[in-house]
Amino acid sequence: MLFGLSVGMGAALYLCYELLAALRKVFFRHKAVWNALDVLYWIGAGFFVFYMVYRFNQGILRSFLFLGNFLGAWICSRTAGRLLGRLIGRLLEICVFHIKNMTKRLLFFLGRCNILMYSLRILHKKQFFGNKRVRQGEKVKKKKDKKENKE
Repeated sequence: MLFGLSVGMGAALYLCYELLAALRKVFFRHKAVWNALDVLYWIGAGFFVFYMVYRFNQGILRSFLFLGNFLGAWICSRTAGRLLGRLIGRLLEICVFHIKNMTKRLLFFLGRCNILMYSLRILHKKQFFGNKRVRQGEKVKKKKDKKENKE
């Protein structure tokens, strides 16, 4: 019974790794982030395995438990593991595509709203500096500054 439990643990750990691989392909593109995620996964997997060994076998390490973990991961990789990983990856890619598409559309409507407001003269670009008198005043100030520096 304990060997069957360790086979199930190995399969669960493999499926979790496939999920992590699908997540990092979609969201994280940098190799350093991939390496950090791998290290965190293996640390978590080690704690999980030793917690389960401690809980169900009173902390006694037996070689058939590790053999069961490897066997479960291998069986899962040969049957449904890769298919499930690809399926999760495709679903995540579809979700990310739709989220990016919706943000583009929302930003387009916001930009279009600003164009409409400018065309209706509700909002003005460069309201203050567009005035001719203000520009002339700036030129006069610059000339005065140059004269003061000469004296």
